[in-house]
Amino acid sequence: MKKTFNVKKSDRAYDVGVGLYLIGNLRLSIVSYTEAIKLNPRHASAYYNRGVAYSELEDHEAAKKDFTEAIKINPLLDDAWCNRGLARGALGDRRGAIADYNQSIKINPKRVEAYINRGSERRENGDYEEAIEDYTRAININPDNAQAFYNRGLARYDTGDIPGAIVDFSTCIGIDPSVPGAYHYRGLARLAVGDQQGANEDYGVLVRMKEE
Repeated sequence: MKKTFNVKKSDRAYDVGVGLYLIGNLRLSIVSYTEAIKLNPRHASAYYNRGVAYSELEDHEAAKKDFTEAIKINPLLDDAWCNRGLARGALGDRRGAIADYNQSIKINPKRVEAYINRGSERRENGDYEEAIEDYTRAININPDNAQAFYNRGLARYDTGDIPGAIVDFSTCIGIDPSVPGAYHYRGLARLAVGDQQGANEDYGVLVRMKEE
């Protein structure tokens, strides 16, 4: 006899989970997503969203398992590939993380987060030029992404391209003035090129940010 699932009840439980997640109740959202999965084990979005909730609770192993289930059901779900990459990276599986980001990009070549995340794994691995290429791809897709400029600035700083790093940190600050790391590292970069006044200005901003 063919097994049937209660799709309507599953979708209702899923919707409750989404609502609970949106108000910040992660643990109860997980309970609702679990109920949705019990009612319909083919509910890819329920696995995916439960994985996101587990990720925010820093249960990366559980998150990885859920993203894997979502991928089994819908292999074209680039969100699941990208987020499983994050989970794998958090678990120290850098190679697996990069493989997942590769697949996410293959499905959606304009997914900025996948390029940024892959770049970060490559930078951590010491592959600075490849990391810079990934951040540059992200910037080409979205020139207003402060994180991409900040990360590229870090990678350029690592390679000794201090002027390039200063430009990237400055661009990051221009897009989002609330990124403290950009002031910190731009201050270090400015010191490296003998710009004491510029470094003092950056550290002055950092002090004011901490006081606010």
